[in-house]
Amino acid sequence: MRISIIGAGYVGLVSGVCLSEVGNRVICVDRIPERVQSILHGISPIYEPGLEDLLRRNLKNRRFTATQDLARAVKESDITLIAVPTPSRNGAIDLRYVRAATREVGHALRSKRAFHVVAVKSTVVPSTSDTIVRPLLQESSGKKAGEFGLCANPEFLKEGDAIKDFLRPDRIVIGSDEERSFRVFKKIYSRFHCPILHTNLRTAEMIKYAANSLLASLISYSNEIASIAEAVGDVDVVDVLRGVHLDARLTPFLEGAVSSLRGRLSPGIISYLKAGCGYGGSCLPKDVPALCTLAEKRGYEPGLLRSVISINQQQPLRLMKRLSHELGGLRSKKVAVWGIAFKPDTDDVRDTPAKPIVDSLVQAGAKVSVYDPFGLEAARKTLFQDTPLTYAQTQFEAAAGAHALVVVTSWPQFVNVDFRKLASLMKKRAFIVDGRRVYERWSVLAAGLRYLGVGYRESEAA
Repeated sequence: MRISIIGAGYVGLVSGVCLSEVGNRVICVDRIPERVQSILHGISPIYEPGLEDLLRRNLKNRRFTATQDLARAVKESDITLIAVPTPSRNGAIDLRYVRAATREVGHALRSKRAFHVVAVKSTVVPSTSDTIVRPLLQESSGKKAGEFGLCANPEFLKEGDAIKDFLRPDRIVIGSDEERSFRVFKKIYSRFHCPILHTNLRTAEMIKYAANSLLASLISYSNEIASIAEAVGDVDVVDVLRGVHLDARLTPFLEGAVSSLRGRLSPGIISYLKAGCGYGGSCLPKDVPALCTLAEKRGYEPGLLRSVISINQQQPLRLMKRLSHELGGLRSKKVAVWGIAFKPDTDDVRDTPAKPIVDSLVQAGAKVSVYDPFGLEAARKTLFQDTPLTYAQTQFEAAAGAHALVVVTSWPQFVNVDFRKLASLMKKRAFIVDGRRVYERWSVLAAGLRYLGVGYRESEAA
């Protein structure tokens, strides 16, 4: 199939490269000249493992290209995916880019006779495709719905695993309110072997929000249990959640296996039942509030999801409050922060827990040094333009002379660290603040460092 994709950001570029990898011909459209030129030269504007190799291969075999010319891309394709950003504005979804892209696509369709399917790939709240996108397409194209097709095709990509998620999906959701659009659109996935769920437009849009809200809820649930464990004392949330994970409904036994760890499955959902310093990134922090705002506009108060948001906002601040208490205040203390990206294997710093952590440290008068393997440049440009802090060249440079080290992102080089080397660089009996619970407490203590971890506090009696 010939496909045009409007938007060469994370979702658009990954989707475009992967769709070309399975045999489709793809034109990716973006308004930023530098981004288009970078893509045409085989240089990905975003960091995602494996993306650049696929990009170069499909540029070379001419199945993929990029352009600024939206009208040409639409006219030379059979299907258009709208994959533009849908940022958050005061907790609600901001659809300005979707509206603008829809109008331009409609104008391009005005002179096209062939049946053309437009699919919304961007994450949009339920009712967007049928009440906003469809009327705008009709108005700008001069055509009636049915003369063009409309689908909703949400993405389920995890940053750091996006290529695998796209090429080996667990499900494909296609929403359409009429059969012809669905039949044409599903052809782009003809080489995929997974369930294809056909729903109406609103249900497809809702599936994306329901999925992300569940993941966010699991994380905030884990962090609330961690906070209760801290309040009680001498309770380690890692062991608590490990005991929860061993419920066979979460980690089921393989058929015929005896009751042992080797005979169990370990579903990916378990990774969200883990305490830490909170979720971030481009999806959960904006999608959960957007769903809440939509629900409230429709007359329903989403109490559970509002609590999920509140717990996540407080989690990094709780951790810094504990550190301040242990150090007797943060003023003039040097604190190193390892990790700015919201998770490993990405340079995405959107809504990262590192932001409130660094801000609270600076506001308390601490001297902050930060390091991240890929996220420093984005942090300089978007997060900390006016924040007085030091950008270290290595993780050990950041930690040198520090009273405390806060681990925000579980990059492998942070997890597999030599604590004795770390202790020799930091202040005597400095704190390791384990914001992702990736360390064995006794290994930290054995090196002469002190340990402060999410979900664990020694009781006064101890």
